[in-house]
Amino acid sequence: MEALVLSQRALGPTLRWMILAASNLAVAQPGQFVMLRCAGPESSDPFLRRALFIADADPKAGTVTLLYSNSEPGARWLDAAVPGQTLDLVGPLGRPVALAHKARQVLLIAEGGAAAPLLFLARRSSSSMLLLHIATARELELPPFLLPPGGRVPLQ
Repeated sequence: MEALVLSQRALGPTLRWMILAASNLAVAQPGQFVMLRCAGPESSDPFLRRALFIADADPKAGTVTLLYSNSEPGARWLDAAVPGQTLDLVGPLGRPVALAHKARQVLLIAEGGAAAPLLFLARRSSSSMLLLHIATARELELPPFLLPPGGRVPLQ
């Protein structure tokens, strides 16, 4: 399946936020992921596809959002992707995460790129609170658009 890069922005030295036009993937649920080929169509690159968790999906807009770290070779290729570029991916894969209907308050804890599925879950849940671990202020400047409605930037 192909997805069109709509936008990409840096969230610090290694984390990236990428929005894709992919109506077939926009049905994804929290906890699901895609397998992305991190090389151009003409490449004979030996790297395997990268598993990237979906950080958000909007079925009405037909978009999917990925939060990833560019700290390894395959993901560094993805870091150079520009709006209008087409990516080769497979998904959504994996079993969605669902909170128990009885749950009144849930604490979700994540660090770095691993926050993607929990950001998605926090946005879809009215009973969760997201806590992100940030080792240094340089690692991630958490913009408000990443937070669930009513969310707050954690104190350091």
